[in-house]
Parts: sequence; structure tokens; C-alpha cells
Amino acid sequence: MAIVAGRNAMTARRLVNFGCGTVFHAAWLNFDAWPTGPEIHCFDVRSPVPLPNGSVDMCYSSHLLEHLAPKDAERFLREQHRILKPGGVIRVAVPDLGTLCETFVDREARALAGDEQAVFELEYTYLEMFDQALRTTAGGDLYSCWLECPAEHRHFVESRAGDEYRATVARLAEPGTSARRKWRAVSPGRAWRFLCERGIEIVARLLLGRSGAAAVREGLYRQRGEIHRAMYDEVRLTRQLIAVGFREPVRMTATQSLLPGFKSYELDAVNGRVRKPDSLFMEAVA
Repeated sequence: MAIVAGRNAMTARRLVNFGCGTVFHAAWLNFDAWPTGPEIHCFDVRSPVPLPNGSVDMCYSSHLLEHLAPKDAERFLREQHRILKPGGVIRVAVPDLGTLCETFVDREARALAGDEQAVFELEYTYLEMFDQALRTTAGGDLYSCWLECPAEHRHFVESRAGDEYRATVARLAEPGTSARRKWRAVSPGRAWRFLCERGIEIVARLLLGRSGAAAVREGLYRQRGEIHRAMYDEVRLTRQLIAVGFREPVRMTATQSLLPGFKSYELDAVNGRVRKPDSLFMEAVA
């Protein structure tokens, strides 16, 4: 894989964004398993990172680590430690289990006291905790909740899901295709994979019957990378960063960073508005 350093108007720093999806900056090297454009390098973070030792100033990932099995997450963090320069910075954003648990306990108490608004918020928080780990189809019950969210609860959902929810609502407002089909654009790579998987399901049904085909379909889905395989609070993420060799882990806001000028790249916040308000932002030094 030929890696070309991205343009950086500030300095000659090398900055790497793993699992960037559609949120990236031209000054960075941007990696994703399913690239959405020519600016993004195709890369599975479960593989060795194709960069030399001590060559990077910052490694960044947002809502990626929780999709990896614990052993894969540890290897990925070690790879980032390897490629960072001494004094280089890792920045990790993950769903914040600590805040999520606090919200759950608060809404449960309010619901028990008769607060009807809190009943919805409690159920939504339950989905945040478990749906993406347990779902067997794309989007799961959380996405269905977004589609059917009553107007009086939209502010709460937006305060939790941020840009992802806002983008979904915007797509639903477009004329044409159904809500479910608007959930995501299908790239040629995804389309080809879908056709292959359908062929495998057909063979499984012929050999194993309906339940066998359903098991294959569920297994293939759960390997695509959408589900959560772990969750992190500040203590757990801090300990994991230290365990692989990082030092001085510190909690940040969406606009704070040890890297000068990080805010200007607008990866975690745009004009002060946080993209993913449910996030825990942590940084540490190599």
C-alpha cells in the first residue's frame, strides 16, 4: 500500500485518522475499511499499520475501538504506540459508558417517581447500552426508535446521538426512497459483498434449512463491524492505554487536545457543536 502524507498547512506533522468514515481532513492520512472516496486508504485496523516506527505525531480514532474484540483492540492500541514518535499523542473517542450509566440511573429514578418523559429516555438509554451489541440486523431497534421518535423526545435523542441523528432526519426529509433504504448509501464494494452473502445464504438454506440460513445470515452480519464488542468508561480506557505503554492519559472535551491546532480540523466538533455528544474523549502520550 502506497501511503502519501496528507497536506498540512500548519506544519510537517504526520497525523493519522483511523476508521474515519465520512469525517476526515485532507491534512491527515485517513484510513477506513470501507473508503468513501479517493482521499481515504482502505485498511482493516486488525492488521499491522502500514507505517514505520516512530513516524506519526498523532493517532486519532472516533467510535472505532468499541467495535473491536478486546484482543484486537489491544493490538490496535499497541500498533498506534509503535508508529507514534516519542511524545506523540493518541486520541480516542468512544461511547462513554460512565455517563450512560449515570443517565440510566437518573432516568430510572425519575420514571419510578412518575415522570413520563423519563420513561422514554430510560428506554432509549437501554437501547444505547445494549442494542448495538445484541442486534442481528443493520440499524437494529435504535434506528427504528429514531424513525419513530415523537417530536417531544427529539431534543433528547439529538443530545445523545448528535450529527448521526441529525443526518438521518435530513435524509428522511428527502423525497424518493424509503426510510430504511436512506439509512446508508451502498458502495460498489458493499453491493458485491451483499451478492456474495446472499449466495452463501441460499446454499446454507439448501443444506441446513431455514434455521441454518438464518444462522449464517446473522453470523455474516455480526462480522461486518457494525456491532459493539466492548464498552469503555474513563477508568477502563485509562488502564488499557497505560497497559500498552502510553503515559499521562487525560480526559478531554471535544475541542481540547494536547495537539496544537487540533480544534481547527473539526473532527470532533464543528463551530463548537459536538459531532457525537455521547463520547468519552481521551488522550495519552507515547
